[in-house]
Amino acid sequence: MNLPNSLTLGRVSLAPVLALVMLPEVDELSAAMIFAVGMTSDVVDGYLARSGGLITRFGELMDPIADKLFVGTALVCLAATNRIAVWIVAVVFARDLLVTGLRFMARRRGIPIAANRLGKAKTVIQAVTVFVLLAVSTQTLAVQLLVFLMVTVTVISGAVYSASYLRGRHVKAAATIAGHPSQPAAAASPVLVGAGSGRRIMRNERNSPRIVASRGTANATWSASGLASSLIRRISS
Repeated sequence: MNLPNSLTLGRVSLAPVLALVMLPEVDELSAAMIFAVGMTSDVVDGYLARSGGLITRFGELMDPIADKLFVGTALVCLAATNRIAVWIVAVVFARDLLVTGLRFMARRRGIPIAANRLGKAKTVIQAVTVFVLLAVSTQTLAVQLLVFLMVTVTVISGAVYSASYLRGRHVKAAATIAGHPSQPAAAASPVLVGAGSGRRIMRNERNSPRIVASRGTANATWSASGLASSLIRRISS
């Protein structure tokens, strides 16, 4: 277990702690500090994994799960304390489920998906919005605008990711067709039938018979030519 993976697991363990300080009433200072620590660990473990060559399959799997669990816990608790509308939480969860499902199918089918900067922007704006909602109890106009921005970027990033998945699937299908062009049907090998009758029937790919002379036919032709020559000699004599 390397350091980045340990930080990821630490972020998972912070989720229930965050819920405890938010329910039944929000301890604003403690909740904001715990959330800040959790999101900072997300930045640090990503940096350490990339710079130190410590990227593992466990980290690739658990890091997004830890992020969604931690932020999702904060959003649910905010909705439970009437600091954010339930439908907004539902929109965020629906987007994450959609993108997670598409990412899983893309990796399984080898579909290329272009990098989406809106995904990173969504994560940053979402973290800032949740932090502000935790630290500030008053719903000012600035807070409402921040929440609106979070919802907008969340929806747009999900739509862009879906479009990228569909585009990648189309590119993969086109590459597959280009790499494996349709081949014409191979001609069937000639089949000999009826050899005893002195004829050979050759069948091509369309199964149309062609009759060609056999050895017996050729021998009969030579015999007829010899008989005609003998008759001509006798008549001449």
